[in-house]
This record gives sequence, C-alpha cells and structure tokens, in this order.
Amino acid sequence: MTDTIASFIGSYAGGLVLTFFLTRLAHYILRAMSSGILRSIIVFVTTTIFSLGVAGITMGFGEATIIYFPCLLVWLIYDLFKARRQTAKDLGERR
Repeated sequence: MTDTIASFIGSYAGGLVLTFFLTRLAHYILRAMSSGILRSIIVFVTTTIFSLGVAGITMGFGEATIIYFPCLLVWLIYDLFKARRQTAKDLGERR
C-alpha cells in the first residue's frame, strides 16, 4: 500500500517539476506576446500536446494523461492568476 502511495506522489511531484520547466521555457520563448492571458492559454495547449505526445510514447497515453494533465492545469491556473494580476496593475497605471 505504501509503495503505491509513494509512487503516486513521486509521479505527480516529478510531473509538476517537468511541466514547470516546460511551461517556463514556453513562456520565455513567447515573451514578446503582449497579452498574458492569451499567452498562458497558448503555452498550456502547446505544452500539453508536447508532454502528452512524448510521455504517451514511453508510458502510454492514459497514464501520461493522468499524471501530466493535472500538473499542467496547476500551472495554467497559476499563469492565469498572474496574468490577471498584471492586467489589473496595467489598467490601474493607465488611469
């Protein structure tokens, strides 16, 4: 029982780290885009396709989806909150 829980936690921890680096790299590449919300959605879609494609080859699409998709959703939510806060700050400066 503890082996399965430990492997479950390890899989998600590894997934969070891997997807963190993938999303930050994609944000770095797309940094010239002005809209933070649009950029966050584009980063989510591209990193989802990339990570599920690569992981699907090695571990199977079902397992890759179970591990990486929730991790990517975490970073999407984080990026959307960050973009929303930046947009609100930009609108406040314009007034």
